[in-house]
Amino acid sequence: LARSRMSTVYMPGDKITMLPDELVDVFTLGAGQSRPALSLYATLNTADWSVVSTETKVEAITMASNLRHNDLDALVTEENLANDAGDYPHKAEIARIWQWALVLEQGRMAKRESFGMKPEQNNRVDFNFYVEDDVVSIVRRKRGAPLDKMVAELMIFANSTWGKLMAEHGI
Repeated sequence: LARSRMSTVYMPGDKITMLPDELVDVFTLGAGQSRPALSLYATLNTADWSVVSTETKVEAITMASNLRHNDLDALVTEENLANDAGDYPHKAEIARIWQWALVLEQGRMAKRESFGMKPEQNNRVDFNFYVEDDVVSIVRRKRGAPLDKMVAELMIFANSTWGKLMAEHGI
C-alpha cells in the first residue's frame, strides 16, 4: 500500500494516508499516548546555544500534549516571544526552543553564504484549511512564522546530526 501511494495526501478536512489506518493509529502522536520513538537529545550551553553533546535513543515516550500550528500560530508570534507575552501551553519550553532555532538558522545562513549561496527567501505563502459544516475555509498563514522556523530548524538539526552519525559508521 505504501509503495503504491508513495506519500500521505492532505486535503481540506481529510487525508489519504500512505500507510494503512491500523498502522497509522499505532504511531499517531495523541496526547497521553505512549508511542515508539527514535529520540535525539541535545545538551546545550545556553550562554551561546552551542551543542555540548547529543544522544540518540530508541524508546517509548508518552506525548504530554499535541500542539497544532493552527491553534498556536496567532499566539506564538515573534513579538510575543520577544516580550514574554501571551498565554499558551509549554510557553517556557517554546521560548527556549525559539532562542535555539534562531541560532541554528543564523549558523545555516552563514554557512550558505560562505558557499556563495544566497540567503533563503521566506516570501512564499502557506495556507491552513478548515472544514466546518461542510464549508471549506482557506486561510493564509505566514511562512517562516516562529512555529514553522522551530520545526524546520530542529528537523534540519536532527537530520544533519543523524546523517553525520550514519556517515561516521559507514552507512
